[in-house]
Amino acid sequence: METRRARRAHKGAGRPSKGARELFATRMPADEAARFRELADTLGVSYSDLLLELQRIGMAHRSELPFTVQEELDQTA
Repeated sequence: METRRARRAHKGAGRPSKGARELFATRMPADEAARFRELADTLGVSYSDLLLELQRIGMAHRSELPFTVQEELDQTA
């Protein structure tokens, strides 16, 4: 059995850092969550990496969202 001390001796042998990150949590309908997990598994990527890529695509196409930023601001006022 490998000890913690032995694992520490191989510092840098793990995954490379992806830089500074923040935790975001969301809830989605169960059927969409299942489709999301299935896609990530099919692509062989982590849920986090898939969500990040989908978020990047979404941000590039903000004008296609079904609501605008102003509408969202009006609802919070």
